[in-house]
Amino acid sequence: MAVPSSIPKGTLLSGKYRVVRELGRGGMAAVYEAVNIAIEKRVAIKLLAGHLATSQTVVERFLREARAVSKIKSPHICDVYDSGRLEDGTPFLVMELLEGESLYDAMCRDRQMSPEVTLAIILQVARGLAKAHEIHIVHRDLKPENIFLTVDEDGHLLVKILDFGLAKFYDPVETKGASGRHARLTREGAVFGTPAYMSPEQVRGQAAADTRADLWALACITYECFTGATVWSTEDGVAMTFAQIATAPLPDPRRYRPDLSPRFTEWFERALSRDIEVRFQTVAAFADGLAAAFDYTSKGGGLDAALINRITHRASTGTDAEAITGRNTPLPGGSSGLPGGGIGRPPTPQPQPTPPGQANSGIQPVSGLQPPPVSGPQPSPIDPPFSGGGPSSGQQMSSPSAVELERERIPSLPPTAHRGTRRVVVALLFIAVVTVGIFVAVSESKTLPPPPTVKRFAGVALELASSEPPEMSGHKEVAKHPWLPLVRESQALIAQGEFERALSTLRRIYEQHRHGMIRNLMDQIPVAVAGKQSGARCQVKGYARPRRYDLLGQDRKPVDATAPTIVRGIDSAVMTWADSRDGQRHAYVVTLDEELRNRALDVDVTPEGSQVNTPTLLPVANRFVAAYWDASNDAGGVFLRWLGPDGVIAGAPVPVVPPKAGAFFADAARSDEGFVVAYADRVEADSVDLFYRVFDNELKAEGDPVRVTDYLNQGSQPARVREIRVARESDAYHFVYTFVRGSISQIRYMSVPVDTKPPGLEEDKLARERVLGTAVDVTEPSQQSATPALACTTDGCFVTWHNGRGGGAEVAFIDTKAKKLQWHKVFAPKGKHPTLGVSPSGDIQLAWVEGGRLTTASLGREGVGPASKVARVVGEHPPPAIAPGAKRGEWYIAWLDYESGYREAYAVRIECE
Repeated sequence: MAVPSSIPKGTLLSGKYRVVRELGRGGMAAVYEAVNIAIEKRVAIKLLAGHLATSQTVVERFLREARAVSKIKSPHICDVYDSGRLEDGTPFLVMELLEGESLYDAMCRDRQMSPEVTLAIILQVARGLAKAHEIHIVHRDLKPENIFLTVDEDGHLLVKILDFGLAKFYDPVETKGASGRHARLTREGAVFGTPAYMSPEQVRGQAAADTRADLWALACITYECFTGATVWSTEDGVAMTFAQIATAPLPDPRRYRPDLSPRFTEWFERALSRDIEVRFQTVAAFADGLAAAFDYTSKGGGLDAALINRITHRASTGTDAEAITGRNTPLPGGSSGLPGGGIGRPPTPQPQPTPPGQANSGIQPVSGLQPPPVSGPQPSPIDPPFSGGGPSSGQQMSSPSAVELERERIPSLPPTAHRGTRRVVVALLFIAVVTVGIFVAVSESKTLPPPPTVKRFAGVALELASSEPPEMSGHKEVAKHPWLPLVRESQALIAQGEFERALSTLRRIYEQHRHGMIRNLMDQIPVAVAGKQSGARCQVKGYARPRRYDLLGQDRKPVDATAPTIVRGIDSAVMTWADSRDGQRHAYVVTLDEELRNRALDVDVTPEGSQVNTPTLLPVANRFVAAYWDASNDAGGVFLRWLGPDGVIAGAPVPVVPPKAGAFFADAARSDEGFVVAYADRVEADSVDLFYRVFDNELKAEGDPVRVTDYLNQGSQPARVREIRVARESDAYHFVYTFVRGSISQIRYMSVPVDTKPPGLEEDKLARERVLGTAVDVTEPSQQSATPALACTTDGCFVTWHNGRGGGAEVAFIDTKAKKLQWHKVFAPKGKHPTLGVSPSGDIQLAWVEGGRLTTASLGREGVGPASKVARVVGEHPPPAIAPGAKRGEWYIAWLDYESGYREAYAVRIECE
């Protein structure tokens, strides 16, 4: 059974937890706010997805989080209060509610943190790890998303470690043939963790990886807090990340932060030594070494209150003033920055030369670590000194370590800021990536899920699914291209209508970095400016160039992208295309924000394929279904696959046809029943015909394929169906396709009632052509091939195409009840490659290319509306794709354009009157 679409408000779980509301859901779990009715305590409920509850291993990994946390006694660990099961056996965890933000969110806003902020955070994490290591629990997936910044009841910074779902220890699991032994949930040769923060022993899949793997990850996070960049470049994929961890030289932290002390570099090199015996062996040694690198030993210094004020501000308002304005906006009750450039440092880390005649002596403890004291009582340490933690330790510290001393430096908040935290409690819960998509063998490391992306729902931080870390998100960038954050800035200006400022920024970048991406974006803006000045009906609100792989290394040869598709989900646009960057053609997906900026790197969603074609996306609540066909020999076919909210794989491919080679020209559409997939298939030697198959909302096939056509060859002229489009409207499935016989082609339309049963056409073969419905000839037979597009409403269906004989772009309206062509016109005599999109309200929008411009207009039974030019296009390409946005009049268009001699995928967001 699957997780219910929604557990109703007021539902009582285990007789004591009353559900208040749903906070969010992902492919692995759903999260609810609830109240313990006995003691009126607000909690968070994490419910495992029902389709995973049948796996004993997955359930064990889910429940191990509760067992691991229950063993660790530390205020720096997110607590799990209870666990239980629904009536159908689906397990859930009861967890504490937190307010604030993840370290990942803080790093997105503040690219480079000051020493006092970084050490205050890292040393509290070390306190939590020490408690875990004392009882031999290794986290194994430590990363910024799993570190949460909140405040305690006295208004002091409190750092919590989240997600012990991958914690390493052995639990009894009943298995056949185990001979009484405990089965391992961790197996030799399996890889667990997030690539950017994994230690060499984790990369090698050594199940014996111990507490020192956590220290490796924490050192990577420390470097990232200081520099704003990950230690290893993750943009080339998992395999290359693993290769860097194994052999690449360590980066120099002072490249980004010349103010860092050489002692920190020494600490960093030891913390990330590939010789595990050279590394810090205990948390205490790790923390003391880090503190000593900054002379962080005095007790009088105070952590700047601005960090805490931002945490409480985000918790109480659900917004982040800095993220919105792009400036270091003072928040209530807090200062605007830290001495020495802490919070509020400029967003792009750039190497700065040491001033002539001045030695780079590091950070001075007086000015850098002792800002003016903040009023308020100073707390005393709450934990006694600890042993090093972990199997290798055993010596008691003779004096308080840096971890204990750190707690004494955190001042109370000013009363005005502290009151903000009292007013509103924002739920935090992370959805752990349990086991599906988490581990793979090293030999198959390309399928290892990339690091999670944290999204927000109503101010709640939720780890929904895996995705590559967003290299353009404000705290990471591709080191080889430091201008990319400025491109993001330009994209934000375009979304605000500040075209001249955006163009000016891009020009400055292009003078120094003559990359085709910058040039192309520069060429797009004048089209948007002309539309604004002329008062065009559709105005540009953003441009995207989502492919990033060619920017990740100087040796990456650009390859053509195939025609892209774009759709709008609940909170983001998602775009897909196929390319052969690694020798085989795979489909890639990327999520885009409101400004059409990458939220993450594009993700391969068809790792099993080799010749993937025409990937399309269908939004379904907060998920997506990818439909594609693969022309691989003996392993090809048509497939559906669930993708998570951020576009990454959330399920195995579902075959629509048995695997075999072929050209299937597949398309898919949503229906009331679920999904309908139309495709071409050669089931007999003499023709390629049209078929469709219906799937329910869980991607389970509802019967066998339905055959729609049975065309026969005529002599040496084969009959083929290709370029298929499908729609579901008014109790019928509607198809438009190109029918080819020999060198002659023709666009045809056909509809079939939804209650048609397989096999459709009778199995007996007649000596004449047969079709399941009434075929309508949309065009006359011609030697010019055409690619049709289809959009249907309750009134009928529109078909558009490009007449290759120089007749321009044409559109026709079909009365679906009468099954007749009502009218047909050439709407753009010089137009090419038109396409259609239809909104949930029934609005239809055209997009086509004319005069080197991507052009769009509304369409109805009365004809085509005024045209608006929204982007530049150079050369001949397949038709673009168009999809409705979140509000009426908003549309997304994706197309191909030449960039430096190859086809690149672009997108535009427009708003039309």
